[in-house]
Amino acid sequence: MLYPTAQSTLLALSHLAHGSGGPEGALAALQRVFDLRPVNRSNDDPWWNYESSHVREAGALILELYQALGESRQ
Repeated sequence: MLYPTAQSTLLALSHLAHGSGGPEGALAALQRVFDLRPVNRSNDDPWWNYESSHVREAGALILELYQALGESRQ
């Protein structure tokens, strides 16, 4: 498994179980999501730290955007 602590797989399983009329299975999959804990390994789900890593180079990216559009930074 590429990301063993990924939440998305379990959320999808919960949605599928709910859609097929299995509320017990849907709740069981959701409970597994709440039980997950990141362990900071190289194969952790990248969304565990998305809020701190997705804007790591925001300033440089915005400057690059301005330069690509030919506008001066204000």
